[in-house]
Amino acid sequence: MKKILVLGIVLSLFLSGCAQPAEQRGITNFEECVAAGNPVMESYPRQCRADGETFTEVIDELLPALGESEAIAIAEASPCMDEGSLTGNIAYNGFTKTWWIGLAPNGERQGCNPACVVSEETRTAEINWRCTGLLPD
Repeated sequence: MKKILVLGIVLSLFLSGCAQPAEQRGITNFEECVAAGNPVMESYPRQCRADGETFTEVIDELLPALGESEAIAIAEASPCMDEGSLTGNIAYNGFTKTWWIGLAPNGERQGCNPACVVSEETRTAEINWRCTGLLPD
């Protein structure tokens, strides 16, 4: 009877430890999630899931070599500013190595959502009008 009681206590302690949220178990990143034996999704970059949280693998080649503030400075000194003003909408594309900064155009262009695109390689910026449909002549 004592063995069953001890086994029950050990089992309940083990299960209560497994029921803790990921951060309470010390899982704060992809590597810790994998090391804890959680499932890894076959995506790129890979993702690991623990207790409803998803941790994404950090791949150095997808990290920007050009910082956000430097990208904004390049955009502010570029011809993008002749066409409008920068918005707070900014995103980094690790595959193309470009920063995309929203642009509020000076005039209205029907069906367009412009962005000032800053290249990490050339450290230059150009406008991508991102227009849909046919444009009038």
